[in-house]
Amino acid sequence: MCRIAGIIDTKQELTIISKQVQKMCAVMAHGGPDGEGIYENKKDSLVFGHRRLALIDLSASGHQPMLYNDQYVITFNGEIYNYLLLKQELQDLGYEFNTKSDTEVILIGFACWGTAVFEKLSGMFAFALYDKKAELTYLVRDQSGIKPLYYSSINQQLTFASEVKAFKTLTITEDPNWIINITV
Repeated sequence: MCRIAGIIDTKQELTIISKQVQKMCAVMAHGGPDGEGIYENKKDSLVFGHRRLALIDLSASGHQPMLYNDQYVITFNGEIYNYLLLKQELQDLGYEFNTKSDTEVILIGFACWGTAVFEKLSGMFAFALYDKKAELTYLVRDQSGIKPLYYSSINQQLTFASEVKAFKTLTITEDPNWIINITV
C-alpha cells in the first residue's frame, strides 16, 4: 500500500509546509519502498507527498504526485479495478495517456467527468486531488473504506495522511482529538 500526505496552509511559508510533509512521508516510508515524491504549489500554499509501492505501472512514469495538463494534481493510494475499462472509455472520447497507471485514469477522468468520476471508480483507494484552476482539493476514499485516509482542519490548515502517526510529526497545540478518519 502506498502512503499519501499533504498540507494546505496559507499562513505558513511553502518551505515550512514542504518540510512538514516530508517528515510525514518519512514516518510512513515502510508503506512505500519504491519511491517518493513531493509536489509544491507556492501560489496556493499546498504540498502533496507520496510514498510509492509500485503495483500496476512499475515504470518511472507512474511516479507521484502526478500532474495532468498542468491543472490537476493527485497523490493516490490503492488500486482501481476497472481502470482499463475507464481508460478505454476516455480514449474513445479522444483522451490520450502517457502511462499505464490507474492514477492517470483518475486524473483524466476528472478532467472529463469532474467529480462524477469518483462514482465510476471501482476498487480500494484513498487520494487527494487538487484542481489548480478551481482552487479546490478533494479528499476521496473508496466506498467500503478499505484504504485509510485521515485529516484535520485547524486554523485554516488542512492536513491529511494515510496514517495517524504521520500527524505526530507535526506540532499541534490544539485538542488531542483533532484527527478525523474519513468514513463511508
